[in-house]
Amino acid sequence: MKKALGKLLEPCTASTVLVLKRLEPRPTVSMTPENVDRGQNDGSSPSLNERIKSLAIGPGSPSPVGKAHSGRTRHSGSPDTTQGSPSSTRQSKYVNAEDAFKVRCLHDLGLTLPAEKRIAAAYEISKDIKLYSADALLEIWTVAEDLTTERAPQEARKAGFALLKASVSHSGILKERERFYDMIVTPVDPSQASLQISALQELTKKGQELHPFEAKLVLFLNHSLEGWFLAAERAREARAGTGSAKFEPNRNLSGLASGTGRSDDDSGKDLSSKDSLKQSTLGEETTLVGAYYLVADILSNHPEVFYDDQLKFLIERVTSIALAARSRKDIRGTLKIFLAITGKGTLPASALEPCIHVFCNIYGIPDTKFEEEVWGCLSSLLKSNHQAAMKSILLELLIDPPKDSSTEKTITVVRGALLTIGRVARDNSLGGVLVNDIQSLARGLKNVHALYAQLEFDTLKTISSLIFNKHFAYALGEEDWSILVEKVEENFGAPPTLTTRITSSSPLYKLMLSDHLSEREITSEISEEIQNVAERIMYLLQTDWGSLDLRKLMVVTNVLVHMALRVPSVWKDAINAMRIQGLLDPGNDNWMPHLRMVFSNVLKDVSQTEDASCSVVQIFEKIFPTLRTDTRKKSMYENCLRDACQILSSNTNVPISVVACLAEVAAQCGPDIENDTFEPLLDMIEKALKISLSDPAVRAEALGRIVDCLIKMFLRSLPQSSLKTRRLYNLVLSLAAPSNPTTVRLSVIKLLTRLRCDAKEAIEVVSFPDSLALASILCRTEATALSQDSVPTSSNRTSTYEQPALRTGRSSVVDSFKTVRSRSTTRSANFRERTLQPTHPLWMYDGPFRGLPEDPQHGPSQVVYSKLSSTEIPNVLDLSTWLDVVISILDEGSDWEVYSYILIHLPSQLSNRSLFARHVRQLQTMLNLVVAQVERTGNRPFTTPLPETGIKPRDIVLCLYHTLTMLLPYNEHFGRRELESTVRAFANGLDRWDGAGKCCIHALALCCHEIPSIIDKWMFNVIQKLQQKITQSDLAIDILEFLSGLSGLPDACSTATAKVPDAHSGASAEDGGFYMTVFGICIRYLDYARDQRQAQTGNAGIRSSLQPSRQSGSASEDAPGAEASQASDAQTSLSEYVSTLAYHVITSWFLTIEVSRRARHVGWITKGLACKDNSGKPMMEEQSQVILDMMHRTVFSDLGETQPDERFVDPDETPIRKTWLDGMSILTLEILPSSNSGQFTKRQASGTTHASYYHNTAKMPEHHVKGRRSDSSSHSQGLPNVYPNHMFLQLSSTIAPLPIPLQPIVLPDNDVIQRALRNFDRTDTVDGHKAGVIYIGEGQSSEADILANSRGTDAYEAFLLGLGTKVKLQDAKFNTQGLDRVSNIDGTDTYAWRDRVTEIVFHVPTMMPTDPENDPQGVKKKAHVGNDRVKIVYNNSGRIFDFNTFPSEMNFVNIVITPEAHTGGGRLVTARKLRKKATEVDKAESIATELYGYYKVQTICSSKFPQLSPAASLKVVSAEALPNFVRNLALNASLFCQIWSVVLGHGEYYSSWRVRLKKIIRLRKEYANTNVSANVAYPLGPGPPSIYDGDSYTGVVSVGGLAEPDYFHMSLDFTRWT
Repeated sequence: MKKALGKLLEPCTASTVLVLKRLEPRPTVSMTPENVDRGQNDGSSPSLNERIKSLAIGPGSPSPVGKAHSGRTRHSGSPDTTQGSPSSTRQSKYVNAEDAFKVRCLHDLGLTLPAEKRIAAAYEISKDIKLYSADALLEIWTVAEDLTTERAPQEARKAGFALLKASVSHSGILKERERFYDMIVTPVDPSQASLQISALQELTKKGQELHPFEAKLVLFLNHSLEGWFLAAERAREARAGTGSAKFEPNRNLSGLASGTGRSDDDSGKDLSSKDSLKQSTLGEETTLVGAYYLVADILSNHPEVFYDDQLKFLIERVTSIALAARSRKDIRGTLKIFLAITGKGTLPASALEPCIHVFCNIYGIPDTKFEEEVWGCLSSLLKSNHQAAMKSILLELLIDPPKDSSTEKTITVVRGALLTIGRVARDNSLGGVLVNDIQSLARGLKNVHALYAQLEFDTLKTISSLIFNKHFAYALGEEDWSILVEKVEENFGAPPTLTTRITSSSPLYKLMLSDHLSEREITSEISEEIQNVAERIMYLLQTDWGSLDLRKLMVVTNVLVHMALRVPSVWKDAINAMRIQGLLDPGNDNWMPHLRMVFSNVLKDVSQTEDASCSVVQIFEKIFPTLRTDTRKKSMYENCLRDACQILSSNTNVPISVVACLAEVAAQCGPDIENDTFEPLLDMIEKALKISLSDPAVRAEALGRIVDCLIKMFLRSLPQSSLKTRRLYNLVLSLAAPSNPTTVRLSVIKLLTRLRCDAKEAIEVVSFPDSLALASILCRTEATALSQDSVPTSSNRTSTYEQPALRTGRSSVVDSFKTVRSRSTTRSANFRERTLQPTHPLWMYDGPFRGLPEDPQHGPSQVVYSKLSSTEIPNVLDLSTWLDVVISILDEGSDWEVYSYILIHLPSQLSNRSLFARHVRQLQTMLNLVVAQVERTGNRPFTTPLPETGIKPRDIVLCLYHTLTMLLPYNEHFGRRELESTVRAFANGLDRWDGAGKCCIHALALCCHEIPSIIDKWMFNVIQKLQQKITQSDLAIDILEFLSGLSGLPDACSTATAKVPDAHSGASAEDGGFYMTVFGICIRYLDYARDQRQAQTGNAGIRSSLQPSRQSGSASEDAPGAEASQASDAQTSLSEYVSTLAYHVITSWFLTIEVSRRARHVGWITKGLACKDNSGKPMMEEQSQVILDMMHRTVFSDLGETQPDERFVDPDETPIRKTWLDGMSILTLEILPSSNSGQFTKRQASGTTHASYYHNTAKMPEHHVKGRRSDSSSHSQGLPNVYPNHMFLQLSSTIAPLPIPLQPIVLPDNDVIQRALRNFDRTDTVDGHKAGVIYIGEGQSSEADILANSRGTDAYEAFLLGLGTKVKLQDAKFNTQGLDRVSNIDGTDTYAWRDRVTEIVFHVPTMMPTDPENDPQGVKKKAHVGNDRVKIVYNNSGRIFDFNTFPSEMNFVNIVITPEAHTGGGRLVTARKLRKKATEVDKAESIATELYGYYKVQTICSSKFPQLSPAASLKVVSAEALPNFVRNLALNASLFCQIWSVVLGHGEYYSSWRVRLKKIIRLRKEYANTNVSANVAYPLGPGPPSIYDGDSYTGVVSVGGLAEPDYFHMSLDFTRWT
């Protein structure tokens, strides 16, 4: 099978193939025109070519089929079967193939055969005739020529021309081209002339090869074109059923002008016909279109073949056809010819005018879709030497249009001319072609407007194009305008009669002369063009026409007013032109008539557009500043404004945009105009606003503008008019109603939450709401805002209670640890795993000087108050109504945007206590409401936002707790039950709400100062809740600072310390359960800090959350290593701070216990302080040893400090002194030789005790026998009877054996020891701190001015008096922290404070000498306060404090105190006075001292410093509690600063007590193993054992002591250590 198949696939010989093909029947070919054109058969049988192409063609190109067969043969690998000589074989095959083809063609085209067969053969031969020689082709035509003659049947002629078309493309007929041309142009029926055209296109290769018949071809086309057009027209009319067509040389295109606008494939469709025409293609139409393209191709390739007379003849024929054409294809064909002529620049001058008329005729027909072709012809002419003549023709068409029989025809031509001129103006490449023809253009435009009303829009469009041409516009500015203006005024129409009198000197005088308005309809197109022209004129006035003379400006103004009276939207430009010319300027004599003319015509016309009305209203806004101080003109202005308001009031449907403009007018002039003008103006705005608020279709932008203007009016009226302010306040307050849109409510609430008052209760509006911390909690800051894609992760979005940097010049550098004090707990992981689509908030935290439409005036009003100050003028804002609105929002719920704004900004407003102090009912309601919501009692829940916001209920609770904290200063208005519920809410918040612990602890600390009698009842409950929170390490510092401050406030915990159930081991109240709870908290934190240090976890700090709450641009982004190191230092500092605070709390609370009860706590505390090292050995840290030492000194005594006996410093007698190291103390015994008395000095880590020792020596009995040496012999020899050693043995020892490690060590009496003791004594027995106290006076901001203050207000002085005790500096015995103690160069006095543990000295610049001449910058004062890490700033400047006011490397913490109501430098008389019993010493300073009521306190830290303190967020403190509260803040801050500085220096912080302990340990290490204490030598044995701390030893009880077996006698020998 495979072999048989292979044989079938082998190539056949030529003879075999020929025989096979001849046996097949020939197909019958359809003789359709389509097949003639395409040269296709039906594909059912092989063509003639296919029958013979298997014959290998010799010298000619191989057929594709042959190539394919060859390829297949090679691919299959079959050998070549051809035999004989290759060359001879190919020649033989060639001859055989062509002969066979020729024979077959001659046979099939034979004259004797039927026509059908000849036609089919002609089609078949035409497909492959190019493959054979020209001789064969010519021989074939000997029998086929009759097929192309006029006598041949139609189908035969088609077949003949198909063969002819194929033949003329043969490359070998060059010598026979003219013969073939003659065959082609043989006369044929017009319906088949397309065959000629197709053949001619093939013969000439689309006009590229015309030789040698070019002359005959030109004549043939010129004389045939007309006939072909007429034939096509007749055929079209016949198809349309309209009869025969008669050629009209001057036929115009009127039908086309109203045609249907067919596309290019609408063959033969009459554009004027209303019938549905067939879509078939007519032969006559095909002929004509082909002729157009052939002529155009010849003109493009060989324009020279058309001699002048022939070209003119052609142009005449084409022009006639173009004017008579009704088919789009005819128009496009003629335009192709014209494009070729104009493109080559061969158009004769004599033919220019008719051509321009044709072009304008076509261009003037709407929607022809030939604009680009026409413009191509016109632009070519404009760029040729015909430019000038063409411009003249175009202008002549406008000035003197052709007198045609039909007006419609004339309008079409003129319209084309207008559009041509407009296109010329818009074409940048033509530049300033028309700049020299301005006057002619003006005359032409005027003439067209006068004659043809239908061309108004086209005229306007042309004017618009001209004005927008920069060359023309510039030339127009230099031209005489008289003619142009006359035309424009006529075009735009005259205005109606104006009733307002205008003098003849006014440029608008001529507008009064016409009393009719153009009745022409203003279409949208015309209005748009007029608007464009007006806008362009205004632009030119501001640029190229900026220097127009007065006459031309008058012309422009008249033109624009004419435009505005026709198109109201132009009024804006007309008014601007009037303003440019100064017609509306109050300096113009006729400014008021002009103004009345404008607003009367516009505002009274209800059909006017919003823009026109707005432009008129805006005039009032723009001109008011120029007449503000001119009483007469201002009165005229107000009269006019009242009239305008009356006109608008009569309109029941004033657009909201017009109302917005009117509100802007009110904002501009409202504060300065009289009430009789202000009231109707505001009434109009209020009326329209109320209507608009109820209409949902009203634009929010316009409403926002109105509300902003009302706010501006309020801000501007506040300093001037109480009546206007109260009126606006009531209107603004009404807009906060829940029924109004959220955006409107937010705008007015932004104003209302910024209301404040000063100490005199004068109202002011602040720019800075100071609420960044709460805004961060609710994701309303840029740093904490939700992303656009999903709820952020915990790394950038947590529930926080923080106070980021608020002041100028501060930025976060250590964000990695900043949140150690700025965050509580992070959100749960489950919440983070959810991906939510966030809602886009309507507002974000505004920050300083944003949020209001304009910055309010600085300082309080002098006419508006929060309480009644005058019985004659109502000058009070009823703030109770505003509080009612706030309460309703909190209670009844609200839109989340409004609710969140109130939550964030209300606490800041409440901090201004003087503002709301008189509205007791509302305050009580608010307190009860907030308490109920945080406690979740009753049916008053808070509003919970949607999950999409990413806000959790605990975030809202944090804001509510902050509000509750700000209500504490109003405690005198609340009953005891209300205050108790407040304390209970804070106490319950410690464990009820996740993340609220920090806020509640800080609030409870404030309660301890403000309402100690209330919190006293709840204190033990609070302490127990704090004990439960010690597992939350992020609250460690807050809890310990709370306990530390509480120890100094006995009134706040008297009940808890006296009558509380024991929390440990079932002990009774008398056993001290409260104290043990406090000590237990501290010990737990010590254990935690110890574990942290031992584990050496570099990344795990005392705070669990170290993620930054804010991203600051000032962070060290290029130094990640430095950031990591700084974060590690911060973590170490915080851990050390926790330990130090815990020890301090233990000490301070132990000292508060009654002496009789202290002993029972020692064992429990000691057990808690004992610990084990990493190896498991028992140990006690040095600071714990200090605590033990403190308890050793104070457990049975509360005598305080002691002092040495003065007798032992008498220079006449040197005492005998001996010193021991006894355990962890230094014991010095001194005795005077002249007496038996001595002094006992015990130096311990926690203090030094001085006591006297005296022997009450009895008189000797009479029977006493004196010894061998008299008892008095020592005196006679100058020796004492008693030595210090004796005193020591009497005080501390018996004969019981004492192990060598426990034996006291005698220190040598030499200079080294004496220096060591003196150095030890110089170490304070208390921790020393310092802080600057700086007073900033009214309006002060510079450092030099502030330091130059030599005193402050009475309130400031009273604050100092409570802060500490006034002490003398000269010869001071305490550490003055750098202040001079010798010559009073730093002042004579300062303030200081001290207790049993701590001492703080205040550097007060107002108490230091001021030398403005020699030290104007206060350098000497800054030498002290500049080096204070902690500064207390009493800010009475009335401004926001800038942290960088006192630049210094030591500027770490500023505790800023600001009166909650600015005093303005004066005294505020209040009912709260400092209750302090005056002593004789300070009586002058304390008598009748008045304190200002309340102060805002806030701790602001450096960018490199973590936020520490309960005042990290703003607190309001009473004047009585202020000194203690601030002092505690300063002590804690100073302590942390000391720790911070030491850790940054890679050291370890030591308290004063620990420093003293280390000195004792150093002495022990130096002298413990020396033999200086042994009075006798011990030659036997290995020597005494080592007695280093921690070494173990063994022994037995003997003689009432512990004796070591090997060294029993050494244990008994007390002379070794005495």
